[in-house]
Amino acid sequence: MSAFQISRSIDVCRRGRFARYNFLALTPVRIASFKDRYSDAQKLGSWHVNYDDRRLWEYFAKLDYYDKDYFSVEELKFLFETYPIFNAGVFTVESDREYLLEMTTRGYILEEHAKVLRKAMDYYELRSEESGEWRRELSEVFEADLARRRQIFESENVTSNEDASDEGYSSDVAEEEVDTDSESEMAEHQ
Repeated sequence: MSAFQISRSIDVCRRGRFARYNFLALTPVRIASFKDRYSDAQKLGSWHVNYDDRRLWEYFAKLDYYDKDYFSVEELKFLFETYPIFNAGVFTVESDREYLLEMTTRGYILEEHAKVLRKAMDYYELRSEESGEWRRELSEVFEADLARRRQIFESENVTSNEDASDEGYSSDVAEEEVDTDSESEMAEHQ
């Protein structure tokens, strides 16, 4: 399979049609990583990371979260890579399965990608009752993590501002040492 086929498949999977399955499948690992405040995840930065960074996947493999054994690390990697920016609307799971089958049959989505999306749909059907509670919990832990980061940033900013001295501009040459005759000669030649 070519790089183009892989890229096209990921782009089609990233379309908002699969957003709710992707969101729910990733919610437990996101909650756990936000709760794990002082972890390696903080060093990795935001969710916009290099998905080929092995440290991220080693961290997720060590992290304890609900239904950890449902998705493999490779499946989580794919779900993060295809996490959609928007939701294209609410369709039935059945119609989404038909759409997925059609896109796979036409060759727009690779079978290995379709397999992970079908599994995410199965997970959605299995855990959709928990989705409201998980969304609230994710929002709470995200807000707590954001407040903690702001506090750290503000304390670091205050500390660095206190350490900085504002002596203004200084020059090694005193004003009276400036050769004004040379400056006026240069202006005349221009």
